[in-house]
Amino acid sequence: MQGNETLPYLMALDPNTFAPIGEPIEWTLMGIATGREEEQLRTAIAGALRGAGYGPGDRVALLSRNS
Repeated sequence: MQGNETLPYLMALDPNTFAPIGEPIEWTLMGIATGREEEQLRTAIAGALRGAGYGPGDRVALLSRNS
């Protein structure tokens, strides 16, 4: 069993090799920590993620661009 964080990424590395069976067992919420005083940084991060169209399954696209 592979974690839902890396499964889409691994499946994209080797297309047509793996197939999910059924529904995910668990959903995990993720976050990015910043200092309390870093309001400008938080705003920049949120804007960048929204601008990238970040949503479910989009981690593969973000990982691909930044690897």
